[in-house]
Amino acid sequence: VKYLVSPMLHDVFTATESQQQTASFLFLIIYAFARLFIGLVDKWINPIWSFRVVQLISVPAYIVCGILAMHGTSATAMWGFVACQCVIGFCLGAIKVIFFLILFEFYGPINFGEAAIVTLSCAGLAGFLGPVVGWWTLSGHGQPAVPNAIEPNPNYQHDLGKWVANYNYISAGVQALGCLLSFLLFPIDFKNYA
Repeated sequence: VKYLVSPMLHDVFTATESQQQTASFLFLIIYAFARLFIGLVDKWINPIWSFRVVQLISVPAYIVCGILAMHGTSATAMWGFVACQCVIGFCLGAIKVIFFLILFEFYGPINFGEAAIVTLSCAGLAGFLGPVVGWWTLSGHGQPAVPNAIEPNPNYQHDLGKWVANYNYISAGVQALGCLLSFLLFPIDFKNYA
């Protein structure tokens, strides 16, 4: 998500370079603040419930981003999109810390290493699928002209709003699914499965 804020603003809202840089900065500083903040308050939160709440907060933010990408054409809509992306950035930064708190709480210090390996393998898969879906989103408009053709491509779309909206709706669904699946987590001792 953090790498797509700028291209989405450019392709959907025709944002200037300065606007894109401002949006990227806001996203990244809020993402970093969330990681710091959750690390500072980790002793006073319940990790599993914090994880669920943060995921549920991100769902409407993704949906609003999708709506704004489809129907927003004004500067207000663009900055609303940026604000929602910043909420998403906070949630993603918080989740990155909270999930390791969950692993420590559920699996203890002895099993933490094995639990982290499994978790990071899943994060690696997400790290692969996310950019692929992001590329699909930003290349969904096709080519402006077919090579060696006299007329422009009739399938070319100048506006990527629909594609960016789909990306955000998919992201909302993934976050909601992650929240639901968190109810299936239970402590195990990895020694019993070695």
